[in-house]
Formats: sequence, C-alpha cells, structure tokens
Amino acid sequence: MSAIYKNVTLLLITLFMLCLSAWAGEINVPVTDYSILHDAKSEIRIVTHIPIPDSVADSTLMFAEFQFAITPQLAEDSILWINCYALTIPWEVGTVDWETPWQAPGGDFEADELTMFTTSNPNDSIAYFDLTDCVRSWLREDRANYGLIFMVPASIASRFWLNQLPEEALGSIKYQTR
Repeated sequence: MSAIYKNVTLLLITLFMLCLSAWAGEINVPVTDYSILHDAKSEIRIVTHIPIPDSVADSTLMFAEFQFAITPQLAEDSILWINCYALTIPWEVGTVDWETPWQAPGGDFEADELTMFTTSNPNDSIAYFDLTDCVRSWLREDRANYGLIFMVPASIASRFWLNQLPEEALGSIKYQTR
C-alpha cells in the first residue's frame, strides 16, 4: 500500500509542477533606454523607459521587478537608499538633462513614491524594485507609461556608482505572468 501511495504522490507532484510551469511564465527584458541626470548639488537621478512586451500585456501580470547592479561604496554603518517614482511627461534619451524637457528641474514625476531600495552593504549589490502595482496601472491605462525616475540623494551620490558602461543595459525587468 505504501509503494502505491508513494507512486501516486510522485505522479501528482509531477503533474502539479508541469501545470505550474505552464500556468506561470517568466520574462526578463533588458532596460536599455535610460539617461543619468546630475544637478549642481551632486544629486543623481536616473530616468528610464520601461518596456512591456506584448506577451506581458496579453497575460495576467503576477509580478514585475526591476533590478540593476550598483556599487554603493558605503562607510561603515551607512545606508544607501534609492527612491523610485513614475514620470508624468514624455522624454527621449539623448535630449534629456536636469532642465530639459521638465517643467520642474530634475524631472516631472508623481508625488507618491512607487517603491524604495535600501542597503547597508558597502560592496557590489543588486538594487531591486517591486513594480507590480505600477505596471498593472500602466496595463489598465490608469496612468501613462512615461517611465520611471530613480533618485539618489546628494548626501550619498558621491559614493554611488552604477555597474554599467553607458552602452550597456541599465538593468532588467522580470515579469511573471499567467
């Protein structure tokens, strides 16, 4: 009896895993459209367009996460934080700076923060941002997808580096759908 029970259990687990893999899909998309803005006080802002593939738009979005590699160069007991906001006007790579095309210097973005990343790791790290609610609102067309702005405060900007060369992708966004 126990051998039959084991075989049935293994069969059910296998079927469940097959169904789960067919039910949920994961898509990783490089984010290549971005610009880095600097002000006179050394504040850093990164603006980026967020691509949403048709396969995500045609599915049910379960999760969306943006990530990029950073080198915080933190002193002991220091904390790095990066705030993320939705942009509110269109912009183009190569034509954007601290003043242009924004109505407010440094970028036009929503007042409410979407998400924030914090770390006290002084070494290379991956910054993760949960964008699920934001991407869902773009898919529902509750807000226009003008991209995102990531803000690094001036107090820590001098100790912050992106781990990308200018011609490389800023990072990637991972979508999980069903």
